[in-house]
Amino acid sequence: MSELTESMARARANLVKTDQQVDAWENQTALMKAESDRIDREIDNKIYNAISKEASIPVQMSWLPTDTARISFFAPVSKQDLKITFTNLTFKSKWGAVSVQGPALNITDEGVFLALLCLIKEKKEPRIKVNFKRICEILGLKYQTNNRRKIKDSIIKLSTVSLIFKMKKGQWSVKHILTDSSGDNEKAIIEIGKWFYSKYLINEITGIDMDFRKILTGDATKALYRFLSSNQGVQRYSVETLVEVLNMNKEQPVKYNRAVLKASFTQLQNKKFLTYKMDGDVFQNIRLK
Repeated sequence: MSELTESMARARANLVKTDQQVDAWENQTALMKAESDRIDREIDNKIYNAISKEASIPVQMSWLPTDTARISFFAPVSKQDLKITFTNLTFKSKWGAVSVQGPALNITDEGVFLALLCLIKEKKEPRIKVNFKRICEILGLKYQTNNRRKIKDSIIKLSTVSLIFKMKKGQWSVKHILTDSSGDNEKAIIEIGKWFYSKYLINEITGIDMDFRKILTGDATKALYRFLSSNQGVQRYSVETLVEVLNMNKEQPVKYNRAVLKASFTQLQNKKFLTYKMDGDVFQNIRLK
């Protein structure tokens, strides 16, 4: 056999060996990808089951860190009734206090925020590109110029809000809802704050059923739904407490706020979300279904 023939034979042998190695590598890669996909699905299912509270899985689920679901920096009043342009609210609790600073936000802004969180959950990424048409679909809004403008304005406002947490033992931290945002009149690229996203990853979250939320009427009812969802067991609240935690207008007469809250509770009860009893200015025996 000539030297050239031997060289060609060795090349063919090496080629066969290389092809076999490639096939083996591709098979191994496929197995690893399948296992990775299985783990991703398992993790996603665990997260989804956690936020749906073992109830029937809704079509659209959003979420909020439970710490923020129990406070409301979104005022349940219309844009026209927002008498302030800058918010500086402080909510106190057993663990400390949280101050919210930034532009005044209402329930329309909360809806846009929840829609963004819903999309972040779908894509499992803290930085996403969003189409305003998709947000309108989640919120049950018509895709029209006025609603697109509201969505853009809400994203801009959310980008400038900060939360300052102060613990009773002296620890403190400053968190931002959106750390980056840019876009035009029909779409945007947004990035959620690392704290909000980390809460999602470790399940310290409250599930928000967006399909249920969009059939609710009245900003106070939507705020009440979010607040009650963040608490467990039998609940009991006075009108004064709910006015405080829902960030309702304290300048309104007590009888007015009582009537608004009672109508909200009744609506949630009629929609099979809860049962409750009322004694004077106290809503008690509140049980979520």
